[in-house]
Amino acid sequence: MIKQLKPAAFVVSCALAAASPSKAAQVVMITHGFNADATDWVSSMAERMVDYTAWWGQTTSCYQLTVATNSTGAFVVSPSLIRGLPADQSTSGNIIIKLDWSNVAGSVESVPFQIHPAPFATDVIAQAVVPRLLEAGLIPTMQGHALAELPLHFIGHSRGGSLISEIARMLGREGITVDQLTFLDPHPCVANVFPDSLGCPVFDPAPALFANVQFADNYYQLNNELLELDGQSVAGAYNRRLTSLNGGYGSAHSNTHLWYHGTIDLASPASDGLAGITGQDRAVWYAPGETNGAAAGFLHSRIGGGDQSSTNQPLGAGFPAVESGRIGPRLPLAINSRDWPNLSTVRLRNAGFDYSSGVGSALRREGVVHPGSRLDLEVEWIHSAAGSETISYHLDADANPLNGLGQLLTTDLLTQIPGNPGGTQVRSLELTNPTPYGLYWLAAVISGNNRQRIVYADQKIAVLPELRLTLLADGTLRTRGADGYAAAIEEAQDVGTWNLFETVAFPGLQPGTPATTDRPVSLTESRRFFRSRYLGPSSAQ
Repeated sequence: MIKQLKPAAFVVSCALAAASPSKAAQVVMITHGFNADATDWVSSMAERMVDYTAWWGQTTSCYQLTVATNSTGAFVVSPSLIRGLPADQSTSGNIIIKLDWSNVAGSVESVPFQIHPAPFATDVIAQAVVPRLLEAGLIPTMQGHALAELPLHFIGHSRGGSLISEIARMLGREGITVDQLTFLDPHPCVANVFPDSLGCPVFDPAPALFANVQFADNYYQLNNELLELDGQSVAGAYNRRLTSLNGGYGSAHSNTHLWYHGTIDLASPASDGLAGITGQDRAVWYAPGETNGAAAGFLHSRIGGGDQSSTNQPLGAGFPAVESGRIGPRLPLAINSRDWPNLSTVRLRNAGFDYSSGVGSALRREGVVHPGSRLDLEVEWIHSAAGSETISYHLDADANPLNGLGQLLTTDLLTQIPGNPGGTQVRSLELTNPTPYGLYWLAAVISGNNRQRIVYADQKIAVLPELRLTLLADGTLRTRGADGYAAAIEEAQDVGTWNLFETVAFPGLQPGTPATTDRPVSLTESRRFFRSRYLGPSSAQ
């Protein structure tokens, strides 16, 4: 609304809309294949994620989940904290899992040369892992929560591609949606095909996408060389075939996970602990549309913040678009108990702003609301077989549900439509007045059938004072806004063409609280209009 304050000046306040995938409170599991373990490149990849430009929060939790057999031959799957803080103490809420199944994956000993054949197919390994992901209290510091309660992103190289596919399928049998599968040169064991027959006398299931997988991306190469393992395409994924993977390990099969590492660690050179990518490698390994790795691979994850529904074709016209990983075909689940309810989307629709925290950093996105105003959301869910669920909404001061969910806003009872297991709604939530100024995450929890899943909204929420412009009698334009934030003041003479008048940066002594600044203006024009909008934190301008 435009309000006339004096014959010479008019004022209006506005903001810009934005949305992005949530970067908070999820489980990212990385795993290896034959003749490898969770040290070296797996560890390096996990460590570099925390330094990714789009990462929210200062800390994370990194665990190792080790698969082995005991003296009786039974599987033992045990967790241990490797790096970072216990799960209930990190600010990001993200939990990175290094899945180490090297004891049962098969290996080659170089001196003396000896092959230790793979004793189990990947579906057998998955049968040991999945119950632990469903187990409440597997990690004691998760305060009784199961890993499967959070969004799940699995990354697997070589045989690990078959393993994560089987883990996702078995989770689907329980009714659990999997947020993302990332295949890195997937190569299942095929016992009667050379060179697999040397160390893999088992048959792994082929990597596949089932109905419970929301997004999948696959990075693979085909060299057709005698002793070089090739990857394969996966139906329904965003399939990015890699070529010219020279240098690095000297092996295109290993260079595939190094290629993905280079989309997380954007430095030149970048190293995964065993091999490195130079600036010259980046120019050849990545297509022009992939911006030397910055617009590829990990960008398409929730943490990366890329648009998984993008129609962008990084390799150019005629090649797959990113969205193919979301809209591609899925196989039906032979068994789906639907024991678990699911939240697939919690999207904030309030106006907000984008800003960058530094040169080369990814955009941050915040929705802006004011005490006493409303949060507008779009929510999608899937019912459990019981069909009686609730969704509760919480304002959380950090992104970690394991240390408490913060202020409860409301709880909704969901009604299942016969014949339709899913639902969607646009929801408007009222903020209590006064709601303390500050930055929040919006957590949504779906509960039913004695199980729950937790998803955070797609962007942070800044509860800020409303921007107000007041033209004082002495010709001073007074701007009221949030301390520690910057605002753009624009002017026009006909409310049709707006030009930047000034950028106001409030000092930041008490971030988020009301602050004012005054600026003399000329009132010689017969008509003059002003409006304002938040730009983001002052430190980012």
